[in-house]
Amino acid sequence: MARKYGSTTDRGYGYVHQQLRAAWKPQVDTGMVACRATICLEVQDGRSRYIAPGTRWTLGHTEDRTGWTGPEHQRCGLADGARRGNRQRSQQVIFAAVGRDLVCGACGKPYHYAAKQCTICGRHYHPSRKVQYTCGRTCGLAFKRLHTVPQPAPSCANCGKSCPTRGRKTCSEQCAAKHQAAQQAAKRKTLICVRCGEEFEGITARWCSPNCQAIAYYYDHRTEVIAKKGPEGTPSRCQDCNGTVWRCELNQVDGGWACASCRRKRMTVTDVRQLDMTAVQPSRIW
Repeated sequence: MARKYGSTTDRGYGYVHQQLRAAWKPQVDTGMVACRATICLEVQDGRSRYIAPGTRWTLGHTEDRTGWTGPEHQRCGLADGARRGNRQRSQQVIFAAVGRDLVCGACGKPYHYAAKQCTICGRHYHPSRKVQYTCGRTCGLAFKRLHTVPQPAPSCANCGKSCPTRGRKTCSEQCAAKHQAAQQAAKRKTLICVRCGEEFEGITARWCSPNCQAIAYYYDHRTEVIAKKGPEGTPSRCQDCNGTVWRCELNQVDGGWACASCRRKRMTVTDVRQLDMTAVQPSRIW
């Protein structure tokens, strides 16, 4: 129904309405009260007509708002009021001139703007705004396509050919893979390994190889384990470079202690490979 502005009582939600709603509430909370709306949207969606406990509901009015129909789903009540309001508005004359109503002599419908002829289909219609060239949405889309300047398709970022759609940057999956590889290569830069100090090409990596990463992982966790063992967790000095080294079986060299870099200098190629293979699986060491 059309919106009525005024007090709560004027709009049909006064003391009587509130008392009647309070009387219905215990029954609605049981879940055994069906929606009293003429068209129940819940039934149309394949659900039950009964109002589930805890859901929002309203107390529906009759068309003249002098009585009540009963509890309704909130969406059903809003939809019913909208249908009534639209039906009433369609029966009224939209605008009135001085001394007479604006009614079209050709179609007999009330109007505000003078009649026009659709530029696409030639149909007689009354526009709803000042600037309108077509009678509806279908003709409006056709008019838009007819008067829109076509934009050229974007060129492929890899090969330069035209792309099939505007949203794509490349013309095919092969060009997309090459373009992505080129972008990754442009981001690559020279980095320094945090374990061995060698330079390598990468984007955000900290180690130059999986072996360096595994050995660094071993020493990070081995330090935590040794630190909890008391005297074994006390650091010592390297025999060659006098650097700090932790006392563990991997750092023992000739009865003393040596850091990782100095120890690798003393080892042969076979020993270094054996150390790397052991470091790949740090869980086997401790």
